[in-house]
Amino acid sequence: MANRDLWGTDFAVPKIVTPITLLRETAALLSEKTTGLVLAEVVVQESLRGGLTARFYLVAPRLDNYRYQVFSIDYRLDGYPVKLRFGSQESICEDEAGFETAVGEILAHQATRTVIGSLIDLVSE
Repeated sequence: MANRDLWGTDFAVPKIVTPITLLRETAALLSEKTTGLVLAEVVVQESLRGGLTARFYLVAPRLDNYRYQVFSIDYRLDGYPVKLRFGSQESICEDEAGFETAVGEILAHQATRTVIGSLIDLVSE
């Protein structure tokens, strides 16, 4: 009996930048900007509702890999909308553009900048 391929050949490839891709690209840039003193890490796990949860951390390798969670997101496998949590604030990003804007605002927020600066100061002593 021959094997039957019921899968077909055309899998839907997303035409969007997924939330996790954007976060990983953003995380990779921090090491360059801080010459490796502070890194960013994205940790993804399955959420209770069948989607994914990602947490965005700042990491200081010279402080025994101290980690500080900046924000977290919940999203579906197909990408959007994204529920974003930063401190006590929670918002919904309906699409890639909205998500990119929201993440940019969080990274430019004074609280985030202060943590990065403090970590750099601590590891530079």
